[in-house]
Amino acid sequence: MRTVLMLSLLIVVLVVVSSCSFKVEGTAGKPSGSDESPATPEAAGGDTGAPTSSGLEVVGVLVGDARDEASDKITNETTEFTPSTPVIYVDAAIKGLKTGAKITGTMTAIKVTTVEGQTIEDYEVMSTDVEAPGTESTASFEFSAPDAGWPVGSYEITIKVEGELVHTVDLTVAGSGV
Repeated sequence: MRTVLMLSLLIVVLVVVSSCSFKVEGTAGKPSGSDESPATPEAAGGDTGAPTSSGLEVVGVLVGDARDEASDKITNETTEFTPSTPVIYVDAAIKGLKTGAKITGTMTAIKVTTVEGQTIEDYEVMSTDVEAPGTESTASFEFSAPDAGWPVGSYEITIKVEGELVHTVDLTVAGSGV
């Protein structure tokens, strides 16, 4: 039974990892609060606005289930999803970066239940590194649902810069069916 659980989990992880994407955009030189900035200090979860000990400042983190193709901005902000949500989008706007700094977006299943009824806790679903093109950058991450849909439960998105945790957002997947 344990082998079946591990194989099921491995399949879910492989599908999620193979269907995630990311990008990062520089925002240096754009006025604070302009329409060009995809995140605001009032965005989802965690603390924003206060610089870290290394001088990094999270301007905002937006999380949602829709992105406008023309503007490339998250259009439906939420931290509550269903198993049938096709993609979870995350945009993290950060100031005080060094050009070329490594920004890491990680999705962790805190406590979820698979469609087979198995409980999985504290499992890293996917982690992606991107390089900051400038001192003010927005890293965009897309986490695509596995074929069986998102397992129901709680998740966490963490944003790190050069290994330093700068922001955390809690997500929930509730409901049933894909």
